[in-house]
Amino acid sequence: MDGVVEVFAFSHEPVLGTRVELRIRTADEAAARRADGAVIAEMERLARILSIYDDASELCRWRRGEVEPGPELAEVLALSLAWQKSSRGAYNPGVALLTDRWSQAEISGQEPSADELESLAAMIEAPPYDIHDGRVRVLGDVSCVTLNAFAKGWIVDRALAAGARVDGVEGLTVNAGGDLAHVGPSTAGVGIEDPARPFDNVAPLAVVDLGQGGLATSGSARRGFRVGSRWFGHVIDPRSGRPVDDISSVSVIARDAATADVVATIVGVCGPDEGFRFVSKLDGVGCLVITSDGGCVADEEWLSRQRPNGRVRPW
Repeated sequence: MDGVVEVFAFSHEPVLGTRVELRIRTADEAAARRADGAVIAEMERLARILSIYDDASELCRWRRGEVEPGPELAEVLALSLAWQKSSRGAYNPGVALLTDRWSQAEISGQEPSADELESLAAMIEAPPYDIHDGRVRVLGDVSCVTLNAFAKGWIVDRALAAGARVDGVEGLTVNAGGDLAHVGPSTAGVGIEDPARPFDNVAPLAVVDLGQGGLATSGSARRGFRVGSRWFGHVIDPRSGRPVDDISSVSVIARDAATADVVATIVGVCGPDEGFRFVSKLDGVGCLVITSDGGCVADEEWLSRQRPNGRVRPW
């Protein structure tokens, strides 16, 4: 009925290599469909800039030295550099060099030696580019630079903004495979999957009420490397070169999905204690950590938004 606000749901797959789900609050179904189209179009446009899986993307062409970064790629590269420095290397856009080495180990069945990993980690310790007067200046080998730790969240934020600009839209939630952003007068209840029981018919481990902002979850429950008889999670500490084994998943709420995305990666690399100390210095950021032994711990910011749950304890 005209004038009655409803929630319209849309789903698309594959977009950004995952399923994208939208919930749009509006009294006008036509506006919901326009917003849906605007969100997906913006995601596809930005993927053509930032994807490492498309050889024709602007990022891949920049890595090969064929183009100078346009304003959007330059912005993401600048953010990447800032997070690498503020996390003291826990986030590193060159970690693909180490990921590739562990993928090779999975094929050979032999773990890399400690000396080799130390050498590879040293190769990516210094940023291979810097930003000078707003321009990206290449300093070394950028062929392994990836922005995966927060590029998807950054795209989700901008897709959300594109959809929210459509006349008649009163609220919007965009969820791209766990990178989620929400805008509107009401909150969105978001369930956090139990990494020990990653099945659709299992109740969420926790539910958090997300206001305007973003949420991201990073974990090793479904992805990783099997080397011989041993399983290693996919999150690699770029400072040591080794996969992290003390955390099953990290969920972060923040002012935007890009921040949530990269902070979840940083905490997953650092571990609970170092990770929570890092988060405590960030305004408006909350964090939930599920350790490999099944423990659940969260900071005050997260707990202030979480629905009652006896399993999660304060950090």
